[in-house]
Amino acid sequence: RPKYQYDLASYGTSRGIEMSFMKRMTNNWSFNINYTIASVRGNANTATQLPPVDPITGDLQLPIVDFPLSNDLPHRVNAVIGFAWGKDEGPTIAGIPILENFNINFSGFWQAGLPYTPVNIRGQIAGQINSARFPSNWFTEMRITRTIPLTDVLGGRTAIDLTLDVNNLLNYTEAISFFTTTRSPDFDGFALNRQPSDFPPTTFYREPDPANKSTIATNQYDRYGNRFYQERIDFNKDGRVTPEETFRGYQEYVDRVVARRPNYQTPRSVFFAVSFRF
Repeated sequence: RPKYQYDLASYGTSRGIEMSFMKRMTNNWSFNINYTIASVRGNANTATQLPPVDPITGDLQLPIVDFPLSNDLPHRVNAVIGFAWGKDEGPTIAGIPILENFNINFSGFWQAGLPYTPVNIRGQIAGQINSARFPSNWFTEMRITRTIPLTDVLGGRTAIDLTLDVNNLLNYTEAISFFTTTRSPDFDGFALNRQPSDFPPTTFYREPDPANKSTIATNQYDRYGNRFYQERIDFNKDGRVTPEETFRGYQEYVDRVVARRPNYQTPRSVFFAVSFRF
């Protein structure tokens, strides 16, 4: 049986410093702040990555010096602050402790953007490897838990927990990534930026008609014999999809893709849960 040897000349280094400041839960509150500064550099992002090809000479562009790897995250800050009140604790209104058996926690992070390699509209490298970065971003959360003890009713340590979770508390919805060809979070410069001339000047018919050769031409079918006609983009419902309707359908597709906002932070979301402990 033949044997193969895999030679790997790639390398990478990771360095960093982490600092944490915290206060344990005393006087009904606590906090933890963590900051990390790091550097991850090397000459290949993965063990199987090949060097890019020079668009002029066609030769492999072997890196002369190391560069930031794709997981290089130079700065990140994490923060958590919590408040907790037990039985008969917390501020009172008319003698009633309104925050009795409440836990309130806020958490969040801020981090620098990850690196990427700039490319032109044809997908060719237009700069040094990982010489640009995506935008920095941040995220906040909140959790509120109200515990209702049932010890006096059911005994033991039984209780009901009412929990409210809020993700993206401050509703930060800016772009956290973008298409590297255009530096736009919405349009990639190719699939989402096509023009009418990019589409074939063909009318697609719903039904074949032997009296009309255009309806049975090979350009009416895909490789599996299915007709290209799509009722959804036959806007006037005349059994034909004209080039104009094809482009209008493409524009609606672009609108749907852009509306999903895949390169943006997810908007605020709220969840409520009830749990029973015993």
